[in-house]
Amino acid sequence: MLMLSYGQGGYQITTKQLNAAIKDTESIGFHQGAARRDGWINKAAAIVIGSLTIMVLGYFIYTFYLFRTVQ
Repeated sequence: MLMLSYGQGGYQITTKQLNAAIKDTESIGFHQGAARRDGWINKAAAIVIGSLTIMVLGYFIYTFYLFRTVQ
C-alpha cells in the first residue's frame, strides 16, 4: 500500500493508507509463523522418503547379490 501510494506520486499518505499498510504488514508475520510451524512436516517427509529409498535400494542390491551367488 505504501509503495502504491508512493508510485502514484503521493509523497504524503493518508491515515487510511497507513492503517492499511500496517494491517498488511501484520498479516505477513502471521503467515511466516504458520510456515515455520509446518516446516517439521517437510523435514519428516524427507526423512521418511530417504529412509524408504535406502531400504528399497538395499533390498535390490541384496537380492542381486543373492542371485549371483546362487548361480
